[in-house]
Amino acid sequence: MDAEGAWIVWLIFGGVALFALLFTPVDWIVYQRLASRGGQAAAEVVDADTEESYTIDRNGVGGYETEHYVKLRFTTSDERLFGVRLRVPKALTPGTGMPIIYDPDDPTRVRIFRSRGYWVRNAISGAFGFVVFAIIGGAILWGMGAIDLG
Repeated sequence: MDAEGAWIVWLIFGGVALFALLFTPVDWIVYQRLASRGGQAAAEVVDADTEESYTIDRNGVGGYETEHYVKLRFTTSDERLFGVRLRVPKALTPGTGMPIIYDPDDPTRVRIFRSRGYWVRNAISGAFGFVVFAIIGGAILWGMGAIDLG
């Protein structure tokens, strides 16, 4: 196998593996920055909707994607009432309570409160994804003769 082909495999599988490994820590840092300066509140879902869109990728393969949004209402620690629209992972109904963190300087900057278990599960998934893509990439390179194990 030529060196160019090996580099392409390394870039693809190494890049995906690195992304899987680093996504959770980077997201956690952003979350912690907001949590350290922010306040916590119990928000209430006042409206919920879904948006469905049809997308086509570079290969011409299309499919529908559904995104869920909620409008949250919450009161800040200094008794100001705010409403924000937020994308959420699943459909929620009005009246549902949701713990959030927000930036006191800009209460429209809101994130859903995440427990420690959420971050641990994501870190384990990221590490698992890293190992899987590293093994697959290594197996492809070994099969192509770019890696000699003996």
